[in-house]
Amino acid sequence: MSNQHGNAPKVGLKDLIDEDVVTEEFIDDYKKVSSCSGNCSSCQDKCKQFFKPKQRFKVSLQEQNVVITAKLMRFDHIIFVLSGKGGAGKSTLAIQLAYALAEHYDYKVNLFDADICGPSIPTLTFTQMADTNIFVENLGWDPIPLTDRIHLMSAGYLVGDKDTPIIVDGDGKEEFLREMLFNTNFEFCTSKERVEGCKNVLIIDFPPGASEEHLVVTALVRRCLMSDSMVRLTSSGVLSAGKIDHHGQNDIFGDVGDRLDGAISTHERHEAAKSLLAASTAAGSKKQVPSIYSLMVSTPDEVCLSDVRREILFCRTIGLAIRGIVQNMSGFVCPHCGTNTEIFVPLTGGCEKVSAETGIPLLGSLPIDLSLREAADEGGSWRDYVDTHGSAGYDIFLKVVRLMLESSEKSV
Repeated sequence: MSNQHGNAPKVGLKDLIDEDVVTEEFIDDYKKVSSCSGNCSSCQDKCKQFFKPKQRFKVSLQEQNVVITAKLMRFDHIIFVLSGKGGAGKSTLAIQLAYALAEHYDYKVNLFDADICGPSIPTLTFTQMADTNIFVENLGWDPIPLTDRIHLMSAGYLVGDKDTPIIVDGDGKEEFLREMLFNTNFEFCTSKERVEGCKNVLIIDFPPGASEEHLVVTALVRRCLMSDSMVRLTSSGVLSAGKIDHHGQNDIFGDVGDRLDGAISTHERHEAAKSLLAASTAAGSKKQVPSIYSLMVSTPDEVCLSDVRREILFCRTIGLAIRGIVQNMSGFVCPHCGTNTEIFVPLTGGCEKVSAETGIPLLGSLPIDLSLREAADEGGSWRDYVDTHGSAGYDIFLKVVRLMLESSEKSV
């Protein structure tokens, strides 16, 4: 199947689902545009109208759940970056976590901004520009590349003007997030990269507190932990209950996913599905799911800590693992005299006391760092700015990342 520009378009997961799962209307609508690249500049007006996001495929919640779960199952790590209070540096650290995993571990990272009404990832990465928009094609939404190993998705890319507010109620947020997860063409390691040790990571940057965004995304992600809803492609090409050898050396879903991306006919897609079933059966009991956990970010002061305690209780209520706490803005070391000044005073014991009370490890305390501030101002990697001012916190941050990954591996 070639498009009008001579390129072979991706075959997304939406095209891999048989009529037994997806409505006939969905299939019919898909077939109408399956030979189109999604570039509407030279298409007829009818095609342009069809590709407006609000007029795209109408799918049921069941169909969305199946596709979203199948996508999430391809990740090795799904990391929730949380903080009960705004202004703790959560989004900044989420971005630097993505950089660290890509630069020091050579992982393929997707950073998903789950803050619908206050998306900050585009601004913090300097990707919110007039000509930066998500390319809405017939097979989904292509995320914005920050580097060749980091890709971004945010509601901020889906509005024409960066200052345009997104005004939605609770139901609207759920629909918005489902559409984003359903349509995003996440970037994954190739089969060759998998053999070389590359892992797929999804970092989700959440808004402060615990509201619709947290509940909706958590519910969708937790489907990956439910053995009764593990998604696999059966010999008939239908997505159904089962398990996938996701972390095994053969990386079944990734290998067959690569074949599916190149499939040009229903027959080829079904043949690829049969291979997945056979490989999954041969894998026996060696089957795992993504490692799903959260990282809690807080400043040392009680105003932030009081909300973090509530966030911890929220995670425990819904059964979301917390790998550790990061105390951010933990003092400021003067670059001239070396004096440490506590800007946010830990009058009640700071994160160290919260760690002792809850049993959640304190992974590290990051000082206010000029090199991090400069990196954040320019949307770059902290590593690239360490030599400019020196850094009191970068090595501590790398230790935080290492401890987080080690804790995750031990829990699998």
